[in-house]
Amino acid sequence: MPLHTLSLPPNSELLESCARLISDEDSLLLLGDGIYASVVGSKYLNLLDTINCKIYALKEDCDLAGLENKISKGVAIIDYNGFVSLSAEHEKHIPWD
Repeated sequence: MPLHTLSLPPNSELLESCARLISDEDSLLLLGDGIYASVVGSKYLNLLDTINCKIYALKEDCDLAGLENKISKGVAIIDYNGFVSLSAEHEKHIPWD
């Protein structure tokens, strides 16, 4: 069960590839510009909703972008300590960038 991370601005091809390969036991962490995929009203949010694993967004990046109150309720917001915990829970890391 890997931890997938998306740090680049979302595009449909990248998210479609991720959605096809990610499993229910995996986790997806949105960080950097990847957080924009989780914004309510984003054209990429519907695609994110098709991914059945747990999805997280890094709080510090959401705050930096002024999006802390605009992230979808289906995405859990975690801080750096949560990121470290997620990394320790997963046996490998797959970056989508």
